[in-house]
Amino acid sequence: MGPAIGFGGVTGAHYNATLCSMWRAYLLRDRLGSRFGELVNAVVMWSASRRVAIREAGGYYGNIREFPKYREALFKRFINGRLNCPLISLRRAEILGHKLVEHMERKSMSESERHQHEAHQRWLRERKEDRKLYREMPDIDPTVIQKGFGFLALMLRNNIPGEEEDLKRYVQEVFEMEMRSFTAAGPGDDRSEISGTPYESDRWVMSCVAKFVARANSVEIARSFIGKYLTWGRPGNIGSRISWNHGSARDYRSALICRVLRESGRT
Repeated sequence: MGPAIGFGGVTGAHYNATLCSMWRAYLLRDRLGSRFGELVNAVVMWSASRRVAIREAGGYYGNIREFPKYREALFKRFINGRLNCPLISLRRAEILGHKLVEHMERKSMSESERHQHEAHQRWLRERKEDRKLYREMPDIDPTVIQKGFGFLALMLRNNIPGEEEDLKRYVQEVFEMEMRSFTAAGPGDDRSEISGTPYESDRWVMSCVAKFVARANSVEIARSFIGKYLTWGRPGNIGSRISWNHGSARDYRSALICRVLRESGRT
Protein backbone atom coordinates (compact mmCIF):
# COMPACT_ATOMS: atom_id res chain seq x y z
CA MET A 1 0.00 0.00 0.00
CA GLY A 2 1.57 3.29 -1.13
CA PRO A 3 1.02 6.41 1.01
CA ALA A 4 -0.97 8.21 -1.67
CA ILE A 5 -3.16 5.15 -2.28
CA GLY A 6 -3.73 4.79 1.45
CA PHE A 7 -4.69 8.43 1.73
CA GLY A 8 -7.10 8.14 -1.20
CA GLY A 9 -8.84 5.23 0.48
CA VAL A 10 -9.04 6.94 3.86
CA THR A 11 -10.70 9.98 2.28
CA GLY A 12 -12.88 7.97 -0.07
CA ALA A 13 -16.48 8.89 -0.74
CA HIS A 14 -17.76 5.65 0.76
CA TYR A 15 -17.31 4.99 4.46
CA ASN A 16 -16.29 1.39 3.78
CA ALA A 17 -13.33 2.70 1.79
CA THR A 18 -12.12 4.37 4.97
CA LEU A 19 -12.68 1.19 6.97
CA CYS A 20 -10.94 -1.13 4.52
CA SER A 21 -8.00 1.24 3.97
CA MET A 22 -7.26 1.66 7.66
CA TRP A 23 -7.79 -2.04 8.37
CA ARG A 24 -5.24 -2.85 5.67
CA ALA A 25 -2.89 -0.12 6.91
CA TYR A 26 -2.99 -1.59 10.42
CA LEU A 27 -2.07 -5.03 9.09
CA LEU A 28 0.86 -3.41 7.24
CA ARG A 29 1.81 -1.03 10.08
CA ASP A 30 5.31 -2.49 10.52
CA ARG A 31 6.07 -1.93 6.85
CA LEU A 32 4.46 1.53 6.84
CA GLY A 33 6.30 2.74 9.93
CA SER A 34 5.45 6.35 10.76
CA ARG A 35 3.15 6.51 7.74
CA PHE A 36 0.58 4.53 9.71
CA GLY A 37 0.39 7.29 12.32
CA GLU A 38 0.03 9.84 9.53
CA LEU A 39 -2.92 7.91 8.10
CA VAL A 40 -4.54 7.82 11.55
CA ASN A 41 -4.14 11.59 11.74
CA ALA A 42 -5.60 11.86 8.24
CA VAL A 43 -8.70 10.04 9.52
CA VAL A 44 -9.00 12.52 12.40
CA MET A 45 -8.71 15.57 10.16
CA TRP A 46 -10.88 14.09 7.40
CA SER A 47 -13.70 13.70 9.94
CA ALA A 48 -13.82 17.50 10.18
CA SER A 49 -13.28 18.15 6.46
CA ARG A 50 -15.92 15.67 5.37
CA ARG A 51 -18.43 17.13 7.81
CA VAL A 52 -18.11 20.65 6.45
CA ALA A 53 -18.06 19.37 2.85
CA ILE A 54 -21.43 17.71 3.44
CA ARG A 55 -22.82 20.85 5.09
CA GLU A 56 -21.59 22.99 2.23
CA ALA A 57 -23.29 20.67 -0.27
CA GLY A 58 -26.63 21.13 1.46
CA GLY A 59 -26.44 18.48 4.18
CA TYR A 60 -27.20 15.49 1.97
CA TYR A 61 -24.70 12.71 2.64
CA GLY A 62 -24.88 11.40 -0.91
CA ASN A 63 -23.74 14.73 -2.35
CA ILE A 64 -19.95 14.63 -2.59
CA ARG A 65 -19.38 17.54 -4.97
CA GLU A 66 -17.40 19.51 -2.36
CA PHE A 67 -15.16 16.60 -1.39
CA PRO A 68 -12.31 17.24 -3.88
CA LYS A 69 -11.29 20.66 -2.58
CA TYR A 70 -11.23 19.53 1.05
CA ARG A 71 -9.45 16.30 0.13
CA GLU A 72 -6.84 18.25 -1.85
CA ALA A 73 -6.20 20.65 1.05
CA LEU A 74 -5.70 17.74 3.45
CA PHE A 75 -3.54 15.85 0.94
CA LYS A 76 -1.14 18.80 0.75
CA ARG A 77 -0.72 18.64 4.53
CA PHE A 78 -0.17 14.89 4.29
CA ILE A 79 2.46 15.13 1.54
CA ASN A 80 4.25 18.01 3.26
CA GLY A 81 4.64 15.97 6.45
CA ARG A 82 2.31 18.09 8.57
CA LEU A 83 0.47 14.98 9.73
CA ASN A 84 3.72 13.31 10.79
CA CYS A 85 3.21 14.02 14.47
CA PRO A 86 1.74 12.36 17.56
CA LEU A 87 -1.95 11.50 17.41
CA ILE A 88 -4.02 14.62 16.68
CA SER A 89 -6.72 14.84 19.31
CA LEU A 90 -10.35 14.55 18.27
CA ARG A 91 -10.97 17.71 20.29
CA ARG A 92 -8.66 19.58 17.91
CA ALA A 93 -10.60 18.17 14.94
CA GLU A 94 -13.86 19.29 16.54
CA ILE A 95 -12.51 22.83 16.96
CA LEU A 96 -11.34 22.87 13.34
CA GLY A 97 -14.71 21.54 12.15
CA HIS A 98 -16.55 24.20 14.13
CA LYS A 99 -14.40 26.97 12.65
CA LEU A 100 -14.90 25.65 9.12
CA VAL A 101 -18.67 25.41 9.58
CA GLU A 102 -18.83 28.94 11.02
CA HIS A 103 -16.78 30.29 8.11
CA MET A 104 -19.01 28.51 5.61
CA GLU A 105 -22.18 29.84 7.24
CA ARG A 106 -20.85 33.41 7.28
CA LYS A 107 -20.23 33.16 3.55
CA SER A 108 -23.55 31.53 2.66
CA MET A 109 -26.00 33.30 5.00
CA SER A 110 -27.30 36.83 4.83
CA GLU A 111 -27.17 38.90 8.02
CA SER A 112 -30.89 38.38 8.67
CA GLU A 113 -30.57 34.61 8.13
CA ARG A 114 -27.63 34.54 10.50
CA HIS A 115 -29.62 36.34 13.22
CA GLN A 116 -32.52 33.94 12.74
CA HIS A 117 -30.17 30.98 13.01
CA GLU A 118 -28.57 32.31 16.19
CA ALA A 119 -32.00 32.99 17.73
CA HIS A 120 -33.11 29.46 16.90
CA GLN A 121 -29.98 27.99 18.48
CA ARG A 122 -30.59 30.01 21.66
CA TRP A 123 -34.18 28.79 21.74
CA LEU A 124 -33.06 25.18 21.45
CA ARG A 125 -30.59 25.61 24.31
CA GLU A 126 -33.03 27.37 26.60
CA ARG A 127 -36.25 25.40 26.07
CA LYS A 128 -37.13 23.34 29.12
CA GLU A 129 -40.79 22.50 28.79
CA ASP A 130 -40.15 19.02 27.41
CA ARG A 131 -37.70 18.23 30.26
CA LYS A 132 -35.13 16.93 27.79
CA LEU A 133 -31.50 17.77 27.19
CA TYR A 134 -30.24 17.96 23.62
CA ARG A 135 -26.89 16.58 22.63
CA GLU A 136 -24.20 18.94 21.40
CA MET A 137 -22.98 17.00 18.41
CA PRO A 138 -19.48 18.01 17.30
CA ASP A 139 -18.77 19.40 13.85
CA ILE A 140 -17.01 16.23 12.76
CA ASP A 141 -18.34 13.12 11.07
CA PRO A 142 -18.48 10.40 13.76
CA THR A 143 -18.90 7.67 11.15
CA VAL A 144 -15.50 8.58 9.70
CA ILE A 145 -14.05 8.03 13.18
CA GLN A 146 -15.92 4.75 13.61
CA LYS A 147 -14.75 3.40 10.25
CA GLY A 148 -11.28 4.93 10.37
CA PHE A 149 -10.60 3.45 13.80
CA GLY A 150 -12.24 0.17 12.85
CA PHE A 151 -8.84 -1.50 13.31
CA LEU A 152 -9.42 -1.17 17.07
CA ALA A 153 -11.31 -4.48 16.75
CA LEU A 154 -7.98 -6.14 15.90
CA MET A 155 -6.07 -4.32 18.62
CA LEU A 156 -8.66 -5.30 21.23
CA ARG A 157 -8.72 -8.91 20.08
CA ASN A 158 -4.94 -9.41 19.95
CA ASN A 159 -2.50 -8.83 22.76
CA ILE A 160 0.49 -7.46 20.85
CA PRO A 161 3.48 -6.23 22.89
CA GLY A 162 4.21 -2.53 22.53
CA GLU A 163 0.69 -1.52 21.45
CA GLU A 164 -1.00 -1.11 24.82
CA GLU A 165 -0.33 2.63 25.16
CA ASP A 166 -1.53 3.35 21.63
CA LEU A 167 -4.67 1.30 22.24
CA LYS A 168 -5.40 3.13 25.48
CA ARG A 169 -4.95 6.52 23.79
CA TYR A 170 -7.24 5.60 20.90
CA VAL A 171 -9.98 4.30 23.21
CA GLN A 172 -9.72 7.36 25.46
CA GLU A 173 -9.99 9.67 22.47
CA VAL A 174 -13.17 8.12 21.08
CA PHE A 175 -14.69 7.82 24.56
CA GLU A 176 -14.08 11.47 25.41
CA MET A 177 -15.49 12.48 22.02
CA GLU A 178 -18.64 10.59 22.95
CA MET A 179 -18.90 12.14 26.40
CA ARG A 180 -18.45 15.69 25.08
CA SER A 181 -21.64 15.28 23.08
CA PHE A 182 -23.73 14.95 26.24
CA THR A 183 -25.15 18.13 27.70
CA ALA A 184 -24.80 18.53 31.45
CA ALA A 185 -27.74 20.09 33.26
CA GLY A 186 -26.84 23.23 35.18
CA PRO A 187 -27.80 24.15 38.76
CA GLY A 188 -31.56 24.18 39.20
CA ASP A 189 -32.09 22.45 35.85
CA ASP A 190 -34.23 19.39 36.52
CA ARG A 191 -34.18 17.97 33.00
CA SER A 192 -33.20 14.34 33.32
CA GLU A 193 -33.29 12.74 29.89
CA ILE A 194 -31.24 13.24 26.77
CA SER A 195 -33.41 13.36 23.68
CA GLY A 196 -33.01 10.78 20.97
CA THR A 197 -31.64 7.28 20.59
CA PRO A 198 -28.05 6.11 20.13
CA TYR A 199 -26.43 6.24 16.71
CA GLU A 200 -24.42 3.30 15.43
CA SER A 201 -21.25 5.23 16.26
CA ASP A 202 -22.44 5.64 19.88
CA ARG A 203 -22.83 1.90 20.22
CA TRP A 204 -19.43 1.32 18.62
CA VAL A 205 -17.68 3.66 21.07
CA MET A 206 -19.22 2.05 24.12
CA SER A 207 -18.51 -1.42 22.73
CA CYS A 208 -14.82 -0.48 22.36
CA VAL A 209 -14.72 0.88 25.90
CA ALA A 210 -16.40 -2.24 27.32
CA LYS A 211 -13.91 -4.48 25.53
CA PHE A 212 -10.95 -2.39 26.66
CA VAL A 213 -12.10 -2.34 30.30
CA ALA A 214 -12.69 -6.10 30.31
CA ARG A 215 -9.35 -6.69 28.58
CA ALA A 216 -7.41 -4.48 31.01
CA ASN A 217 -8.93 -6.32 34.00
CA SER A 218 -8.18 -3.32 36.23
CA VAL A 219 -10.61 -1.80 38.71
CA GLU A 220 -8.85 1.56 38.39
CA ILE A 221 -9.25 1.61 34.61
CA ALA A 222 -12.87 0.47 34.89
CA ARG A 223 -13.60 3.27 37.34
CA SER A 224 -11.85 5.86 35.17
CA PHE A 225 -14.18 5.12 32.25
CA ILE A 226 -17.40 4.10 33.97
CA GLY A 227 -17.17 6.84 36.59
CA LYS A 228 -16.83 9.50 33.90
CA TYR A 229 -19.65 7.91 31.94
CA LEU A 230 -22.00 8.00 34.93
CA THR A 231 -21.09 11.63 35.62
CA TRP A 232 -21.23 12.97 32.06
CA GLY A 233 -23.67 10.54 30.56
CA ARG A 234 -26.27 11.02 33.33
CA PRO A 235 -27.54 7.46 33.98
CA GLY A 236 -31.17 8.53 33.77
CA ASN A 237 -30.71 9.18 30.07
CA ILE A 238 -32.13 6.43 27.90
CA GLY A 239 -29.78 7.05 24.99
CA SER A 240 -26.51 6.96 26.88
CA ARG A 241 -27.56 4.04 29.01
CA ILE A 242 -28.52 1.93 26.00
CA SER A 243 -25.09 2.62 24.53
CA TRP A 244 -23.26 1.40 27.62
CA ASN A 245 -25.46 -1.66 28.17
CA HIS A 246 -25.10 -2.59 24.51
CA GLY A 247 -21.34 -2.47 24.80
CA SER A 248 -20.90 -4.30 28.09
CA ALA A 249 -23.57 -6.97 27.74
CA ARG A 250 -23.05 -7.83 24.10
CA ASP A 251 -19.27 -7.93 24.10
CA TYR A 252 -18.26 -9.11 27.57
CA ARG A 253 -20.42 -10.02 30.53
CA SER A 254 -17.55 -8.73 32.61
CA ALA A 255 -17.69 -9.28 36.36
CA LEU A 256 -15.36 -6.28 36.63
CA ILE A 257 -17.79 -3.95 34.85
CA CYS A 258 -20.69 -5.28 36.91
CA ARG A 259 -18.70 -4.71 40.10
CA VAL A 260 -18.03 -1.05 39.32
CA LEU A 261 -21.65 -0.50 38.31
CA ARG A 262 -22.80 -2.12 41.57
CA GLU A 263 -20.48 0.14 43.54
CA SER A 264 -22.13 3.15 41.95
CA GLY A 265 -25.63 1.76 42.53
CA ARG A 266 -26.38 1.53 38.77
CA THR A 267 -27.32 -2.15 38.52
